[in-house]
Amino acid sequence: MAESTKPRWTLDDTLRRGRLAYRLVNKHVSKVEPRLSAGLLNQLKTDRAALGDASAGGTSALTAQKTATSHERDTAAEGHALVMQIREVVARTAGASPTLRTAIGIGDGLRADSTPKVIAALDSVVNNAVALGFCGVLTEDIEEAKTLAADLRAADASQGSAKDARSNTTEDRIDTQLRIERAIDEISSRGTLAFRKDKVIAERFGRLVSSGGPTAEDEADAGSEPAAAGA
Repeated sequence: MAESTKPRWTLDDTLRRGRLAYRLVNKHVSKVEPRLSAGLLNQLKTDRAALGDASAGGTSALTAQKTATSHERDTAAEGHALVMQIREVVARTAGASPTLRTAIGIGDGLRADSTPKVIAALDSVVNNAVALGFCGVLTEDIEEAKTLAADLRAADASQGSAKDARSNTTEDRIDTQLRIERAIDEISSRGTLAFRKDKVIAERFGRLVSSGGPTAEDEADAGSEPAAAGA
């Protein structure tokens, strides 16, 4: 069989078949593992994890990006709310100078979804702490603005890193998926050979690579995910 450069199955289907292949080998470890290439099971579990298979301890790059993005949005929303409350206080304080009003951006249409602008607005609150004190803005409010600005900078950097990681993983993802599919091929063919005299089990291994894929009965019979290869 010529080595493919394109995955045969969707990512989810590859992971499903790889998960079952791993479980089948571990259920019948004494008969199947001696036939497999050295380190194949450990590599299969590592590759599954790399593609986000939670049962193998994985977290996908997409999931990481979504988590980072969600944290950034939540932090930006919190920072935006604080800035707008402080602006409202200043706007309703008789005698608050036009200079202070301008410095903290009253009327600039600040949006919670503009991270750089929210950071800048929080910085302006911190930088005008003394003047804001005359409007009832306390040290604890200034410290909160300072903390939120720092957290938002970190969240923004983390979200950017997660996005870069995802964009850089496309080629690696395909290579990893192909490696999983090759492992499934090996497990399927060698497991079928090992159980050539037991039709039911042999067919379970055979369906790992069939067009229709494994059945619900195959999944149920394979048992749960072992803690470690060979366990």
